[in-house]
Amino acid sequence: MTPAEAKAPAFAVDAAGLVVPAGGLAALKSAHRHYQKELLREVLRLSRRPPADAFDSTPPLYELLVRAAAEEPSALLDCLSAPAVASAAWCFARKERWPGLQTRIEDARRAMVPNLLLEMAFRDLLPEGGASVASAAALASPHLGAVLKARKGAGSWRFKNGFVGVGDAAMVRLSSHTLAGRRPETGGLATEMGYVPIADSIKLALVDLNPIAQMEAHPDKNGSVLSLGDRSEEDWRAALDVSVQWVHQYWFELFEEMSFLLRQIVPVGFYKERHLSATYREALGTVYLSLNPNPVTMTEALIHEFQHNKLHLASYADPLLENAFSPLFTSPIRPDPRPLWGLLMGAHAFLPVAELLRKMRAASHPAALTPNFAKRLSDIDLKNDQAMATLKAHGRWTPPGERLFAALEVMRARHAEGR
Repeated sequence: MTPAEAKAPAFAVDAAGLVVPAGGLAALKSAHRHYQKELLREVLRLSRRPPADAFDSTPPLYELLVRAAAEEPSALLDCLSAPAVASAAWCFARKERWPGLQTRIEDARRAMVPNLLLEMAFRDLLPEGGASVASAAALASPHLGAVLKARKGAGSWRFKNGFVGVGDAAMVRLSSHTLAGRRPETGGLATEMGYVPIADSIKLALVDLNPIAQMEAHPDKNGSVLSLGDRSEEDWRAALDVSVQWVHQYWFELFEEMSFLLRQIVPVGFYKERHLSATYREALGTVYLSLNPNPVTMTEALIHEFQHNKLHLASYADPLLENAFSPLFTSPIRPDPRPLWGLLMGAHAFLPVAELLRKMRAASHPAALTPNFAKRLSDIDLKNDQAMATLKAHGRWTPPGERLFAALEVMRARHAEGR
């Protein structure tokens, strides 16, 4: 039986486990492994279907994946989760959903195979002879912290375990040290710093290969376009350091989850008076944030979008709501009517935000002792109450969804008792 034919076990994690602190890291890891298996099946399916050159490599990508899945399944699943691989695969598989983004999706598809082979070479998953692919696409790996570009006319990327090369040039060892130290265009391979370390596996991304990042469902936004907003990388790193440190200090279990699931924070500009943020179900492990001078606002946004990642993760398994997407209801958060799934995403994000703010207040953090902080927390509580009331009145929950809602309601009720 091939990995494509193997059926992954049913989603065994109680959906309530995706709400900290009900299940925490163990639940998140189990849910993520289920997601990775779904992704493996999708990539195997895509690698065998027409057009013939869609996922072409030497040896054929399908053979490479089957071999690696048999010998090192866990390592292969991690390769597939790389941002440049997973988002391209999901978007290409469902490209009819975004008719205006076909060119971007095709570009991401062409870049997916060399990026996957890069991840496999980094983890020693290729056969003895290595692999190659005729592509000039840029490669981007948070693990290596670099963006790799081939010289014009180089012809192909070549990979061996631990090495990467361009055309006939000598191969280069795959490590952040050797790649960061290379001069531009040396041996046909140019490298750029692509990621700024923040904490553990979390990095600020200076490159984004998500082909649907410009797709936008919010009426007050125009997509998520990578931009430092005329601020330096150090400005961004310093601001994100504060937010991550606050989560680490006041809610360590949530920090552990972030360290496991969150791979990259993509910057989308600087704004003094507002904040823009986003996530995409097809880009799991990525959040899009704008820079704001208020560290409380930054921390809120980080938790909010990370929680969206967790609910996106749950959505790859059992459904939570039977009436998730129709009809529409008034939203306490957005100006446009929203389906219950949107209200659930809001409550699932803002209840943990309120939880962290309460933890900061209980510890007498200076930022929590201001009138603006108290007003903000009161406003979040009111919106959480409204969203949860609508979900309670109208939600037709599946059994996992009932448990998820119950866990959220416990958190909401506890917040209400302490007001």
